[in-house]
Amino acid sequence: MFTLGFQTHNLRMLRTGIYPACVTPRRADGAPDAVGLARLLAWFESAGCAGAVIAGTTGEGMSLSAPQKRDLLKELIPARGKLELILGIATTSIDEARWLAGQATKIGAAASLLMAPTSAQNATEEGLYRWFEAVLQGMREQSILIYKHLIICIPMYNSIIQ
Repeated sequence: MFTLGFQTHNLRMLRTGIYPACVTPRRADGAPDAVGLARLLAWFESAGCAGAVIAGTTGEGMSLSAPQKRDLLKELIPARGKLELILGIATTSIDEARWLAGQATKIGAAASLLMAPTSAQNATEEGLYRWFEAVLQGMREQSILIYKHLIICIPMYNSIIQ
């Protein structure tokens, strides 16, 4: 068991309900199609969903740059209706993960979905724990959901999620 070297404050709970992971439609030039994604969000809301994950691993999030994810979230916040949006963060960069989580909070996302780095497939429990600890260090206002991808075989230890 490892001890966290930080505390979190002011975290809010997500509403109970379904939060589907969105695909990310693309325009002809390959850029994310925020209008198409806004239509998908409207459909999720009409179907009774509580929120949605954008730019996650189902939504080709690993193929989007950090500024593209931020900009997509900025475009979708006004179109979200009553949905709570969760921004997917899948990166090996600690600094990028921190930056994106901060941007998500500033823009109005309900939370960020943080996946272990894809390079951590052979990481020890302590190594993986320390990566999450480094990302979360100093985050006091952000709501973070820790995510284990089912296909990318990165172990998820109890010490990380406790």
